[in-house]
Amino acid sequence: MPAGGRGAIKKSLKLDDDSIDMLHGELTRPEIRIIRAPMDNSLVSSLNVIKVFPSGKDITNDKLVPALVYSGSCNRTLTVLEAIDRACESCGACYSTWQTANAKFPIISCTMALGLGQNWKRVRKVVHMGRGDLASISQMIGRCGRDGRPGLVVLFMQKTRRKGKNSVAQFTQGAFQTDEDRLDALAITPTGLHLLWFDDPAYIIEREQEKFVGFAPCQCSNCLPVEGLALLNNLVFANQNNFNQIVTDDFQPPFIADLKHKYPAKRAGTQKIKFNDMDRASLDVFREELGHKMAEFYNKQDVSGGDVEASDSFGTKRAELLVTNLHNIKALPHPRPHWWRML
Repeated sequence: MPAGGRGAIKKSLKLDDDSIDMLHGELTRPEIRIIRAPMDNSLVSSLNVIKVFPSGKDITNDKLVPALVYSGSCNRTLTVLEAIDRACESCGACYSTWQTANAKFPIISCTMALGLGQNWKRVRKVVHMGRGDLASISQMIGRCGRDGRPGLVVLFMQKTRRKGKNSVAQFTQGAFQTDEDRLDALAITPTGLHLLWFDDPAYIIEREQEKFVGFAPCQCSNCLPVEGLALLNNLVFANQNNFNQIVTDDFQPPFIADLKHKYPAKRAGTQKIKFNDMDRASLDVFREELGHKMAEFYNKQDVSGGDVEASDSFGTKRAELLVTNLHNIKALPHPRPHWWRML
C-alpha cells in the first residue's frame, strides 16, 4: 500500500505508529486477469456490456458464467439489465426477478454497495462500468476467482470524462495525485509498468522472489493488448465449460460473432420541408381548422364542471407540429407519439 494510503487510513481512524503493528509483505491475486476496454457507447446507455455476454440462443442460463456488473447508480443497474437482455436476446427476461432469486440466472447488476459486502465464491467474472474509485474497484475485483479458478475483470472506461483529465499531457510529473487523478490515470495510461534496467539489483531480487513463490506472469490488457482484445471478443462464446480456456488464451472461436443486430436501431431524423408563402397560408388555415374542430368535439363531451379546456390537450403548438409534419405521418398510430417526442 502506498505511504499516502497508509497515512489516510491512520488519520481516518485516529491512529499513531505506536498503536498499530505494520506487517510488510505482498498481497496478490495472480488468478485474476484484468482487461481495460474503452467504451464505444455512452455510459448512460450501458450498451457496452453486450460485448461480454453470450446469446441465449447459443448458451442456456444454467451454463452462463456467474458474473457481477457494477454501476455507479441504482437507476443504471436496471439499464444494465436491459442491455444484458439485448445481449442474451431473452426478450424481457431482465424484469423477471424470480430467475435470479431461484438461481436460474447467475448474473447480477448492482452498485458498489453490494460489491463491498458480498462474498460469493461462485463469481467468475466482474464487469465495472465507468471510471470509479480505485479503492472500491480493487475490493470489487477481489470478489471473483475466490474458489481458486481463474477470474476475469473487465473495466469499461469512458474515453473522456467531464471535468476530468483525459490525456497524459494533462498530468504533471511529480505532482501530488488525488483519487480523481488516479482513476483518470487508470483509464488513459497507454502502457503498464516496464523495466528501466534489467540489471537493477532491486529488480533482480524481486524477480527471483516471484519465481520462488511461483507468481504467474501478468496478463492484463496493458501487458498483452492483442491477447486482451481477443479475449474480449471471445466472451460472447463464454460458458462454464470453456471459460478457463478463454481466460488463459487457449480458446479458438468457432466463427466471428456479429453483434450489430443486438444494438438498438438508430432513429432516423425527422425530415423537414421548407414551405413557400402559398403553402404556408394553406397550412395556417388548416391549423386553425384543426383547433376549431378539436374544440367543437371537446365541448360536445360531458366535461361540465371541469377546469381543463380543449386547448390544454390540443393547442396551437401541437396543431402547428401536426400540419408541418404531415409528410412524416404514414399510419394511424404515428401522430400521437410524434407530438410527445417533439414537445
